[in-house]
Amino acid sequence: MKIQNSPFKKYEKIVLEKESSCSRILRKAVLSMFDGNAHKFGLSTLGYLNDEYEEIFHILFNHYLIHGESDDDFLELGRQCYHIEIL
Repeated sequence: MKIQNSPFKKYEKIVLEKESSCSRILRKAVLSMFDGNAHKFGLSTLGYLNDEYEEIFHILFNHYLIHGESDDDFLELGRQCYHIEIL
C-alpha cells in the first residue's frame, strides 16, 4: 500500500548512503524489520548513532510499529538494503 509521506521514502537517501557508518546501522535496522533476522544489529549499536541518525531511527521504527509491512516504501527500502548489505 502506498502511504503518504512515508519516512522510509523521506530518509531513503540517508539510509542508503554507503560511506556513512551511521547509515549502515540504519540499514541493518531496516533489514532487521524487513526480514526478522538480526543482521548484526542490536540495540547496543544505537549508541553509535549521532542525534540526527538516532532521531531518524526512532521515526522509522515508530512508523514500522504502526504500519508494519503494509508500507510499499518500507518494502522497497528493505530490498535495497538487502542488496547493499547481503549481496
